[in-house]
Amino acid sequence: MKKTQIFIGTLVLALFLVANNSFALSLGMYINLGGGSGEAEYDFTDSEEFDFDTGFFGLGFKFETDPLFKKRVFSYRFQAGIESRDIEGDENETLELGGLVINNTFAFGRKTSETIYLWIGPQVSVGFYSGETDEEYLGDEISFSGVGVGIGVAGGANFKLGGGNTILTTTLGLRSVGFSGEAEWYAEDEDFKGNAAEVYLSLGIYF
Repeated sequence: MKKTQIFIGTLVLALFLVANNSFALSLGMYINLGGGSGEAEYDFTDSEEFDFDTGFFGLGFKFETDPLFKKRVFSYRFQAGIESRDIEGDENETLELGGLVINNTFAFGRKTSETIYLWIGPQVSVGFYSGETDEEYLGDEISFSGVGVGIGVAGGANFKLGGGNTILTTTLGLRSVGFSGEAEWYAEDEDFKGNAAEVYLSLGIYF
């Protein structure tokens, strides 16, 4: 997992450098808050599919190629940051996870006033998580490491503040997320697979 995060971090830096040389980027920060529900299962003996609820909070840095849609109707939005996520199962056992999350949004928008720009577009996200249950499950904690891949749609508005480069951006997103990874319980490594439907809100600012 650590090697994967180093690789992803290097990839993010390379992407940023390439994009920075190709576009007049707007750079900033963001916070995300959201949740959803779904189904999952472990490959433990006698384990059955179960329902779960999930909630998450994240923050990090972001950039966008054309947030005011000056040159075209398309703008690429990129986010990379840390995320805290809980996955609570039927037995009230909760996986408390943390990790690195990357969001890519392909926004299509237009200017609606001198200061407001509306947009919508598809989004692809990937998260790299690790953690363990908050308490023992049948005598032992369950630990998890794996990935979550999301596909969905996001939309929102960018608000130009004043005469400078400051832009406030808001986002509402809907997505389907598939989770896959390795769970350890009583020193046995088993697969964990699940999927969830999620909704989230994001607030960001460019400088």
